[in-house]
Amino acid sequence: MKTLARLCASLLAAACVSSPALANTWPNKPVKLIVAQPAGSSPDTTARQIALKLSDVWGEQMVVENKAGANGNIGMQAVATAPADGYTVGLGVPSNMTINPFLYKMPFNPLQDLVPVAQIGSVPFALVVNPKLPVHNVKELVAYAKSLKGEMNYSSAGIGNIGHLAAELLADRGGFSMHHIPNKGDAPALQDVMAGQTQVMFVGIPAVAGHARSGRLRLIAVGGTQRLPAFPDVPTIQEAGAAFNDVVIQGWNGIVAPVGTPREVINKMAQDVAKVLDSKEVRDQITTSTGLVVKVSTPDEFNTFIRAEFTKWGKLISALNIKVQ
Repeated sequence: MKTLARLCASLLAAACVSSPALANTWPNKPVKLIVAQPAGSSPDTTARQIALKLSDVWGEQMVVENKAGANGNIGMQAVATAPADGYTVGLGVPSNMTINPFLYKMPFNPLQDLVPVAQIGSVPFALVVNPKLPVHNVKELVAYAKSLKGEMNYSSAGIGNIGHLAAELLADRGGFSMHHIPNKGDAPALQDVMAGQTQVMFVGIPAVAGHARSGRLRLIAVGGTQRLPAFPDVPTIQEAGAAFNDVVIQGWNGIVAPVGTPREVINKMAQDVAKVLDSKEVRDQITTSTGLVVKVSTPDEFNTFIRAEFTKWGKLISALNIKVQ
């Protein structure tokens, strides 16, 4: 009911202002960008880089506000319940947009209460193993895991994160099982793999690139739809066969707004984000600092992408009965 009331109010307000007027006058005061992760995190770094450039384009400041906690739910609830006037938006990431709804009792629905504006980019995940493991590709990993009959361990940064779900998706498609060893963050989880306490892990490529080059980890596949220029000899998971066609593992982020935000504002914001990301300097800066591969999208394209991710992870979580303990 609250969502319906806010939507009606926003539509009424929008009806009182012509489209040209909105396009010409927004923004005429600072815009708040809420980041549901702590300051200094990769999403926060990306948000601040985008905010700085949008401030230049608009002549009005975009202010980044960190609201971390509850795996991102606190910050995104603040976005979902903000006035739908274009002056409060948020940075959506996989956890708070497509995974949390299946793991937590949430006070808002990201698909109903938030509107996609523009994707900023994505980070392909890497599938790494301890270098002593006798596997060099996905097919060998599947065969080896089957021979151990569920005794192989894999690390993740915690229950319900992408690394956890990615490993379960790979095991499901490969017809084998592994034992999950959750940790408190990527760094300690990677240390477990390198020490041999666990054998396998999915993690964003920036976190493991150096370890892979040094030989402390073996990078056997990447989770994107194409090979990475930095590791041209490493295949994608999809190259392992048709059973793995839907095993596309990537982190991503993008701007979302409260439902009911006038479409003219959504379109202008998306166009301005695209304008900012059109700069090679900005793209290189984002990629260098966060590992994010810049991806420009329209609001509709971003919406389609989010809903596909929502469906994929929702089906997996439900099928495997994954729960936050």
